[in-house]
Amino acid sequence: MLLRVIRRVLAPAQATAPAAGRLVPATELVARFRAARGGPTLALSLTRAQVEAARALVHDEHGWQRLQDLVARAGDPWNADDWPDGFDPLLLCAALCDDVAFECVRCPVGQRQDGRSCAHPQSLFGSLLPLLMRGERAAVADHLRAIDDLLDVLTSPRR
Repeated sequence: MLLRVIRRVLAPAQATAPAAGRLVPATELVARFRAARGGPTLALSLTRAQVEAARALVHDEHGWQRLQDLVARAGDPWNADDWPDGFDPLLLCAALCDDVAFECVRCPVGQRQDGRSCAHPQSLFGSLLPLLMRGERAAVADHLRAIDDLLDVLTSPRR
């Protein structure tokens, strides 16, 4: 009996971790986040996993071409479908957005952007799209590293 209770308690947390290197649709990511009862630590962890998955796509020839095709097809980022049918950089930080109910001034990333939304083209995540649209693969890879650096700062114990 105790073993079943432990499994039930641990199951939601285990279910939230995406497969390594796999970009998860925002709708699925938010559902996992909510099922695990969310929180800032999990939001940052899921964001990091999404960034790692995006990096894997950028470094893979087929993945890079797919990103280029999806961005070109959508044209305007407001028209982008959710992954895997489209690519909107906000799918990388969807758990963070959900954690603060889309109130950017409460988000640890938004706070470092003067409360500006990550949808803004000059924000941490929003600035990925212009780089993708111009096909600047090295710049996208560098920017994903910069996002990792910020996530490191946000998850360090001396934040």
